[in-house]
Amino acid sequence: MTIWQEGIELYNEKDFVFAKEKFEQILSIDPKKPGAIKYLNFIVTQLSNITAVQAKVIFEQGIRYYNEKNYKEAARYFSAAYVTDPNMSEAKKYYILSKKALKEKYDDIDLFKDEIYLGFTVKNNPDTSKNKKIQKNIKRKH
Repeated sequence: MTIWQEGIELYNEKDFVFAKEKFEQILSIDPKKPGAIKYLNFIVTQLSNITAVQAKVIFEQGIRYYNEKNYKEAARYFSAAYVTDPNMSEAKKYYILSKKALKEKYDDIDLFKDEIYLGFTVKNNPDTSKNKKIQKNIKRKH
């Protein structure tokens, strides 16, 4: 399946966050592809209508998948929550942990940088319960 077909399929399923990624990938190859521009503009409009409350609901669904060890779905939901609300740092952290659990490459270099920061924070503040939990998760994934 081509990137275009994947993007259209995701778009038709109303999976706008992931369709957006596909159309952006197409535009990185061919910046003047009119169909991709059209779909991307529509998707951006749709995503801008999602509220912070909806982002929280999306994040909570990601937590459910994460706790069930369904890391692929968890990563999708955390990514969607983060794209919807870039101030949701917990979504970024759990996205990283989910991707590590899957041993997949990172989709975004900024998320990789956040993981490095997260590792630094855990190592330098090991006494907090939150950091202990994160540290345990990171060790378990390696």
